[in-house]
Amino acid sequence: MAGSNAFDPERVREHRQNVKMALGSCLKTAKMVYKFVELPCFHCPAHVLTPDDLPALEAYEQQILERIEIGKQAGNGHWTQVNQNNLDERVRPAIALLRQGHIVAKTDKQEREYTDEEWEQRQPHDREEVHECKDLGA
Repeated sequence: MAGSNAFDPERVREHRQNVKMALGSCLKTAKMVYKFVELPCFHCPAHVLTPDDLPALEAYEQQILERIEIGKQAGNGHWTQVNQNNLDERVRPAIALLRQGHIVAKTDKQEREYTDEEWEQRQPHDREEVHECKDLGA
């Protein structure tokens, strides 16, 4: 599965932005209005996590664990539960997939990136044209 849906940032379709963030990549279209307030953008269809993002996601997991502890000490059950849900429903499943070499993305490869055929057509061909030199004589 890692190969079938692997993320190639060079092949991102031109109508999408490709912004590397601290945690993942944003592949939003220029017309897309941000409605997503959670960072990292787990709910955003333009967000992509690759195995390269694993260390940052593991650091984020530690931040959430610290938030949960602070919420417990403060007696704030809502704060604790929201962070625990984020950890259990989004962060830890994403970490598990990244450790297996998969990516985490809501869009499929065909939607966010050019196909092999499209990519080949877009590449400048470095074919040297052979010109015949005609000796016009003196």
